[in-house]
Amino acid sequence: MHWEPGTLLGLQDSTKPFGKYPGASLFIMLENDKSALGGVIVLTPHGTKALIPQCYLMPMPGATPVTSGPTQPGCKG
Repeated sequence: MHWEPGTLLGLQDSTKPFGKYPGASLFIMLENDKSALGGVIVLTPHGTKALIPQCYLMPMPGATPVTSGPTQPGCKG
């Protein structure tokens, strides 16, 4: 699986926690891990980065990837 950076991800099984993250946790995909571990580096609900194996994650349906682009007129960024 390959997701674009900014993709909103959740755990495959939202009834089970993954380590310190409750099952209903959401993550933002930052980048693919470049090692052979087959994981992705995500931004966690705690505001930290974590490496999570892809097999534990799935994209959230209907979510639009978060992008860093210019701010809207009148907004401070």
